[in-house]
Amino acid sequence: MPPFLGGRTEFTARELALAKTISAGRIHVERAIRRLREFRILGRIIPSTLMPVCGDMIRTCAFLINFQDPYIPAEKDDDSGYCDEDILTM
Repeated sequence: MPPFLGGRTEFTARELALAKTISAGRIHVERAIRRLREFRILGRIIPSTLMPVCGDMIRTCAFLINFQDPYIPAEKDDDSGYCDEDILTM
């Protein structure tokens, strides 16, 4: 039994829903960090002469990640057969 349950044996429905929401968000953050680490420029030791622009380098790599294909494909909507990305490209 986890110590944060305070003697209870299970989470309440609200605590469970909150934990699922947090974990779903955490997965996306971890995947974005993994993509950042795949950039060769960030995978090496950055010389001290580049420290003034290090933040700009990371922001640029993060910006470029937004143009990559998503890890998780968009799901089709059951009602219309379209997903959100289909609607945006129409």
